[in-house]
Amino acid sequence: MKLRFLREKQGSTTLEFVSLLPIVALMSMVIWQMAVFTMAVMDTQSFVREEVRVAADDGDAKKAEKRGEKSFPQTDNVKLASYQVKKIEKEEKKDKQGVKRSYMEVTAKIKVKILFLSIAPIEYSYKAQSRIID
Repeated sequence: MKLRFLREKQGSTTLEFVSLLPIVALMSMVIWQMAVFTMAVMDTQSFVREEVRVAADDGDAKKAEKRGEKSFPQTDNVKLASYQVKKIEKEEKKDKQGVKRSYMEVTAKIKVKILFLSIAPIEYSYKAQSRIID
């Protein structure tokens, strides 16, 4: 009687499906979270690169900072934690002489919410510079 129970094959497919279902669901959630984070990183990098070009063209750091804070594409899952625009003076050597050059530097820090867990969000920071052409 006991041997006949061990040899039965009915229901084994259902049992395998039910045992693998949580693993497939977990992997799907991880992949979805990675996709959300990747899109947030790409959006932030694109946004910062565009804003540093605009700020370097304009030359006014405070005005660029206000404009950038308003125009950042925030969603339910991605929030702008900090945004900073600075004007930087660097001295570079050119033909054995020091030449001062001005740069705009834009730094954005975002927080990406973890979708399926109630833990602290992931932070990501990106910085870009562009030379101000006088």
